[in-house]
Amino acid sequence: MSAQWKAAGSYGTIGLELVLSLMVGLFGGRWLDGKWGTEPWLTVIGFCFGLAAGAKAIHRGWKEMQEVTAREEREEGNPQPRYDPDEEKARDRDQDKDKDKDEGTQDQPPE
Repeated sequence: MSAQWKAAGSYGTIGLELVLSLMVGLFGGRWLDGKWGTEPWLTVIGFCFGLAAGAKAIHRGWKEMQEVTAREEREEGNPQPRYDPDEEKARDRDQDKDKDKDEGTQDQPPE
């Protein structure tokens, strides 16, 4: 159970890292614009750098999740799916056929 909480904490910081990267880039650019009188150019550039840093954080987290998943599958094996998608489609198809058959008999006038 502690491994799950550790993973949740590790991956939960990605959102915080994204927001902080954007804010530092945006407000850093605004501060430099105010200091050098270059509005709005450094604000836009700072925002873009913050966005790029946030995207890098998301990519790093995604790669880390893939590595953890691959390691767990090697150690524990790949579990069986809870349902078979082909079986689910066949069941839906049968239900649709039953529904069409029931609707077809209701449209006919009684004899």
